[in-house]
Amino acid sequence: MMLIAALRYDRLSAPCVIDGPINGELFTVYVEEVLAPTLAKSEIVILDNLGTHKGKPARNAIRARGGNLAKGRRTPRSLLRTGVRQLSQKLRLCFCIKTSRSS
Repeated sequence: MMLIAALRYDRLSAPCVIDGPINGELFTVYVEEVLAPTLAKSEIVILDNLGTHKGKPARNAIRARGGNLAKGRRTPRSLLRTGVRQLSQKLRLCFCIKTSRSS
């Protein structure tokens, strides 16, 4: 199972659990049916260079809702670690998961 969600500066948004690996078709369905309806006009969506993020239908769905698309060449490891840490903290809060380690 895979969790895909939008990580905003203050919260986790548009979560979706997918049974199996993500591919371009599933990512497009996620963007069109889950992510795009949560977007406000002029919001920026940042996608890295993962192959599943490159589909035109997904990008068009973001633009159709008034979102701006930013595509990075590569996600810096420090940003990725920070994003994963923030996501983990938010998930722990959402599911009331207690850990023995402090983050």
